[in-house]
Amino acid sequence: MNRNRSKKSRKFSDIKELKSLDKSFLRCFDESFEEYVSKTLNTTITGDDAIYSRLYTFLTFLVSKNSQSTIRLIRKLNSVGHAEVAHLDWQFSLDAYREHVIKTYGKGTNAKNYLSILSSFLKHSASNGIWPHGLRIKGLKSPPRLARSMVTNNVARPKEGIPEVESVINELGLDSDNNQIRSMLSSVMSATGVKIKSTDDLIRATCVFLNDNLKLIRINAEKRLRTIIAKHLLAIRSANKKQNIEIAAKIHELLLYREELVSSGVGSTLKFQEITLLIESYGIDGLSAYIYHYQEGVVPRDSVEKKEPRRYHNRKLYSYLSRRCRVMGGNLIIDINNHFNLHSEAQILAQCILYIDTSNNESSIRYLNSDCLVENEGVYHLIDNKNRANMSKRRIGLTKADPNEERIDVLVFEGCERLRLGVPKVIRYLQSATSRYRNMAKDHNQNRLFLTLYKNQNKNNSGYFPAPLSAGASTKSFAKVIADLTHGAVQVPPSMMRQSSMQLTALLTKDPLRVMKQGRHTNMSSTSAYLQHLALNFNYELDIRKFQNSLEALVTMQIDEFVDFAGIDRSDYLASVEGAKKILNSQFGGVYCTDPIDGPYTKKGQACNKVEFCPTCTNRRPVLVASKHSILNTLLWNAALEYAFDQLSEAEMMKWQLWKVFNNYAIDAYRRNQDVRFELSGAETLFNLQKDENPYLKVFNL
Repeated sequence: MNRNRSKKSRKFSDIKELKSLDKSFLRCFDESFEEYVSKTLNTTITGDDAIYSRLYTFLTFLVSKNSQSTIRLIRKLNSVGHAEVAHLDWQFSLDAYREHVIKTYGKGTNAKNYLSILSSFLKHSASNGIWPHGLRIKGLKSPPRLARSMVTNNVARPKEGIPEVESVINELGLDSDNNQIRSMLSSVMSATGVKIKSTDDLIRATCVFLNDNLKLIRINAEKRLRTIIAKHLLAIRSANKKQNIEIAAKIHELLLYREELVSSGVGSTLKFQEITLLIESYGIDGLSAYIYHYQEGVVPRDSVEKKEPRRYHNRKLYSYLSRRCRVMGGNLIIDINNHFNLHSEAQILAQCILYIDTSNNESSIRYLNSDCLVENEGVYHLIDNKNRANMSKRRIGLTKADPNEERIDVLVFEGCERLRLGVPKVIRYLQSATSRYRNMAKDHNQNRLFLTLYKNQNKNNSGYFPAPLSAGASTKSFAKVIADLTHGAVQVPPSMMRQSSMQLTALLTKDPLRVMKQGRHTNMSSTSAYLQHLALNFNYELDIRKFQNSLEALVTMQIDEFVDFAGIDRSDYLASVEGAKKILNSQFGGVYCTDPIDGPYTKKGQACNKVEFCPTCTNRRPVLVASKHSILNTLLWNAALEYAFDQLSEAEMMKWQLWKVFNNYAIDAYRRNQDVRFELSGAETLFNLQKDENPYLKVFNL
């Protein structure tokens, strides 16, 4: 790209490198681009640099690539005009461009972005007559990613590497270039000592790692925060003792007298020394009481503010009192401030507890207001005040005073591990420790729960004013504290706390409904990200065709015509019926049972009918099938379920609850996945033809 060209220029028709392209085509391209970025994508905030760059690359490819397809396309554009260029002329050039992108950028995320942006622009601009409708540029399928957590994004994992990791990667056929996989294996193998020989070993080791470190963080964060809270309460009680209140008044009078002497210039060295000795004789407790009652509880700072000055903006008093503190007992004056007010370490420790006990995401916790806690008959409501496009979707979480009861996660604290500091106590401490800061903060920060006093250059808070830690500062401090709490085993940013807790729930329960509840999600698409774990992905690698045939046979035993409709080979039909009987015996609660006649709750060889244990059964494995017929069956099966839930009693439908959840999850996944959009479209067409005679209703005798 010509780097000398103005960044503000977005006219492709003005670019000299593209002069060989038809001017009319380029002007139409300009108009379509402007409409695309301003209305379709609304890039006002994010900017359009990436989109412009990718489309510029495409156009320069057309004029610089001396291939038969591009030469023919340019000749047609200039001779007959863009409105008359044939579909195939464009398609051949698009195919050539795709090959060029892959050759230049490989098949990673960068190449995928080049192709996906052009693909989207193709569809948009066809309506403006730039090129024919129906042009396609095939995208690139991203390699499967794991849900981010402290096992995949642990900075503290062994840097020297573990020799066994290579053998596990080779033995299990994993992607040796995937850093997430290496991080996960390095972390869990070094921390747990579990030998990974199978996917079951990997699940167990991951669960041990997540469980042990989440508990370690929670327990150690509480121990340290309880010490800080105790010092905070003690400092306030000490400052309010009658004798210290009297001492504070005396120190105040001495400082006023000293200031008068300094201003008038009549004070002698001996007099100043006398005042200083008197102040120092009152000790740290006396000075702390003075700060609390006469400096609004905030220690003076080495700062001068001409705009919006606060009492603590007092460089001379800061210097004088700092020296007195050191003489009194070697203390730093900031220690007095930290006993009364919130400091960064206390903030991080409090956030650790809130992240784990509420499973809220990072921004929801960071943006809590000071009035976020509401009590109602012993139940506490934590109000999420995160900025949202639709504030009606603001979340309200429930929490108990006892952190050991009715936890939202799967962590268990018993015996000597029992917790004493619940969410309400943490919030009350934060409210107390920031009460003085809120009085001094600028207007937009006066109701924030997390406030610390530090100097920053933020345009909305420039200077020495109470403000929330920036996201960058918070992330940096958080990682250090987490490393300290786990004795160096884990070092992750705040966002990994919720991710790790919910991934542990997913691995232990294999229950999307449970994970969805913990995350307070309103749809399964939000929950799906927490279910992407390497070991669980392996469990999807089943004989899907056999599974599908069996389920289809279950509801079509008396409808021969449906065999062809469902895509079952007639030669497989009888085998499918037998498979269906096994599936029927296993109740098929939304997942594939690996062996319904060899379950942990029945005798070997006896068909399992203990459906109530399916959510946590080791034989329980979820399955999604992405063929047209499978999507059709999901749509029909979901429609039958919805009808049955309306027609039958709650008791009769109780065992089908997970089916309903998984069907909703599957349909949502199909609709979000662009790679199966044609299969989905075909399935929806067939569904509309078959929904009035839905064979799946036979499952419920409806």
